[in-house]
Amino acid sequence: MKTQKLPIMMFFIIFMFSVTSVCYGLDKPQLEKFLKTKKCQKCDLSGADLSGRNLSGANLNGANLASADLTGTKLQGADLAGTDMTLANLARANLTKAKLNKANLSGANLAGAVWTDGKKCKERSVGMCKSRR
Repeated sequence: MKTQKLPIMMFFIIFMFSVTSVCYGLDKPQLEKFLKTKKCQKCDLSGADLSGRNLSGANLNGANLASADLTGTKLQGADLAGTDMTLANLARANLTKAKLNKANLSGANLAGAVWTDGKKCKERSVGMCKSRR
């Protein structure tokens, strides 16, 4: 009896992982649309590679950018309010005048980024900008 339950349990576990990855992964059509329009409110771009792009003035209000690569990305004046950027890489990104109210930057790499006030973040800035004096 127990040997019959094992394959059923394995199938259930594999099924749940596959459904979860479909529901919570990067939405490629949204990414393509965003790259054309620079508008993606409350969308899922988690894990997206947006490094080196010019996204100045983009509207990403409430978007999921968790674990996204934003290395060297230009985000001047972008609306990032309420955005989840947990563990995102924002090293050397330019965030001058970006809106970051209620954004989640937990564990985000901000090394060398230019902060909203134009000051450069120290190399060991994680989760918050430690600006240079």
